[in-house]
Amino acid sequence: MEDTVARWWEEMACCRRVWNSVNAASRMKIDTKASTMANGLLRSARSTEARPPMMTNA
Repeated sequence: MEDTVARWWEEMACCRRVWNSVNAASRMKIDTKASTMANGLLRSARSTEARPPMMTNA
C-alpha cells in the first residue's frame, strides 16, 4: 500500500512540474492575447448583462 501511495505521489509531483512549466511558458507567450480576450469577454458580458445569454442570437 505504501509504495503505491509513494508512486502516485511521485507521478503527481511530476505532472505538477510539467503543468507548471507549461503554464509558465504559455503565460509568457499568451499573456497579452489572453488579457485582450479576457477584456473583450468582460465587455461583451457587460453589454449582454441585461439579457440572458441564450436570447442574444434570437
